[in-house]
Amino acid sequence: MTRARREKLSPVDNAWLRMDRPGNLMTICGVLMFAEPLDVARVRAMLERRFLRFARFRERPVERADGAYWEASSGFRWPTISASGVATMSPRIQDW
Repeated sequence: MTRARREKLSPVDNAWLRMDRPGNLMTICGVLMFAEPLDVARVRAMLERRFLRFARFRERPVERADGAYWEASSGFRWPTISASGVATMSPRIQDW
């Protein structure tokens, strides 16, 4: 059985992970406003091209008895983007 590649969290990432709890979700939000409607498929393709080429954006933090690590997320999914451009997804990292 092969073991998945994992990398120890940096002290800053570990601090953010420890702050993220059901009653205190560490959620990053943003609002972008454009003069014209965007093509959702093109936006998604651009994000995949620019972000998913970096392994970190396909990983999730996990806590083990010997520390916290980044591990590949087999359940990664993009947020749902509506025609109006509103993105929604569950903020819980357990859902990854």
